Amino acid sequence: MATVFVRFKEGCRRLGLGNSTGWHKNKHDDEFPKVVRIDGVSGFIESELEEYLQKKIAQFREGGEIKPSLAKANEKRINIKQTEKRREAVHDASS
Repeated sequence: MATVFVRFKEGCRRLGLGNSTGWHKNKHDDEFPKVVRIDGVSGFIESELEEYLQKKIAQFREGGEIKPSLAKANEKRINIKQTEKRREAVHDASS
């Protein structure tokens, strides 16, 4: 079977995601198919997209959580915001 390359935008559309969410999940979700670059064009391997989608459908049908990676991403985002607030407080105190 031939390996099929799917451009990034099309891959995100197939998964029901916007481009920004696709890039975010690529960076923060270990289960998400990794983006490959071929001659400067970003995209996915079609079989990896299908495997990811089938896995998420199975999790949904079993009543499992289908967005565990978003919880991790939100936790990281909260930690970053807390760090920024601390830096601002230190900066304000030293001014």
